[in-house]
Amino acid sequence: MEAAVDLAPHVRPMMAQHRSTIAMLRTQLEILPDVAAELEEQTTESERVSRLDQVARDMIDMLMEAETRLQILEELGTSMSSSQTTSLADTYGERVQAKMDGYQAQTARQRYARHPAYIEFRSRVWEVSHQGAMPPLVDLLPREPGDDDVAATPAGEDEEDIVVGGAVLQLRCPLTAHLLQDPVVNTTCQHAYSREAISLYMSENRTRSGSVQCPATGCTASVTRSTLQDAPALKRRVERYERHQLRLEEQRRTQLGTTTLLD
Repeated sequence: MEAAVDLAPHVRPMMAQHRSTIAMLRTQLEILPDVAAELEEQTTESERVSRLDQVARDMIDMLMEAETRLQILEELGTSMSSSQTTSLADTYGERVQAKMDGYQAQTARQRYARHPAYIEFRSRVWEVSHQGAMPPLVDLLPREPGDDDVAATPAGEDEEDIVVGGAVLQLRCPLTAHLLQDPVVNTTCQHAYSREAISLYMSENRTRSGSVQCPATGCTASVTRSTLQDAPALKRRVERYERHQLRLEEQRRTQLGTTTLLD
């Protein structure tokens, strides 16, 4: 029986490269929503927002390919017989091609409607000029041939579980019920609080270990000074929300003034 060959030395550099690519793409996908939201506020920048939307999709496609390549390299790198090592490149290429062919055959809804990064991107843009949570992306992305096929729903999942709508990050502090002021995020549970409010709460409720229970309803995570992190992107998001509310109020006043003049 032919002995297995350790391929780690051969594939390790490639794996490192793909991990670096994945990290870079994820970082860029985290930045894009904030950039797009800032542009969405400018009425003359709709074309640039549309271009960024396509950039987000392209990055998700590249992320999928990098993750696929890394996964297959990890599978191949565990062990192969010595006679198989000569065909490693062919095996790798065939597996990557098969995976990517399946991905490319999917519709836009199937690729992006459940992807957290794309949901976040579209949600941020949506909330700049709309009230309430963004509808499910399946309602916003055009239907394509194949979207109604049974195969569009992954095995073991119900249709209503596929997309639950844009996840709207709470912009109100669970302690004050007001909009977040100088927000900080608890890295343990990702709940956000106004800095002054959580500081006071911790001073009044701190245990011997120096931790308190997260004040968000139903959350049992611990909060400590070390788990609190500045949230500049969230702060900008709250500021955009406040500007949106001011624009709505100005529109209501204008409409009211117009109605009064007509009367």
